[in-house]
Amino acid sequence: ADYAGLLQISADGGELHVEWQWNQPAGAALLGMKCVAAFPWVFGRVLAGETVIIEGPDAFPVDAAKDRETFRAAGMRSAVVMPLSAANRVEGALSLAIVRPGPRPNWDLELLQLAAEVPANASARRKAELELNSGRQKMASMARLSSMGELTASLAHQLNQPLTGIRSNAEAAQRFIDSGRATLPQLREIMIDIVDDNQRASEVIYRVRELLARTEWSPRELDANALVKDVVTLIASDAL
Repeated sequence: ADYAGLLQISADGGELHVEWQWNQPAGAALLGMKCVAAFPWVFGRVLAGETVIIEGPDAFPVDAAKDRETFRAAGMRSAVVMPLSAANRVEGALSLAIVRPGPRPNWDLELLQLAAEVPANASARRKAELELNSGRQKMASMARLSSMGELTASLAHQLNQPLTGIRSNAEAAQRFIDSGRATLPQLREIMIDIVDDNQRASEVIYRVRELLARTEWSPRELDANALVKDVVTLIASDAL
């Protein structure tokens, strides 16, 4: 063959796309071609599970004008497109084409079928892994949502602490100002406490939103010391 292409259906069940290509110099014109758009009739049959062999542009039926035009423009002489099937589902396609002149090729379909089974099974196995992982993520998300009832009381407690601190500091500052005894160091210290409590409240809300968000799972490094400090902050009032 002057050209070989391996097409795969994306994991989300979308369109066929070229995953891998190889060519002899004679087949260079086929590189980068949007195969499915160029050959809608051919790949429509292949997605239905049919192997298509084309021996020249005149071999196309009347309703395959686009395929015939592309075939002729690319200078192809013969081509075979075979579905990559696994578990009764088409995972992609194997496409081979001959451009150079010569005797009519004799495609060994049995050998091609054996070759096609390897990427087909690999693709099916990979999709199954992705679907399993997606299912685990959905279950984890549901578990997080169901745990919100248990978190509600704790959430109210954790928000009440910084909000109470903000109010107490603001009232203290107001009393200092009203009495005429307020000093800049005192007010600066009160403002620092208000900012710190506001940050704590914001972090609580952010972490709850992060907990409930349906995000893709990805591993990351955690600082054990930072985790301990977070716990200390959360239980500080109870510990006192």
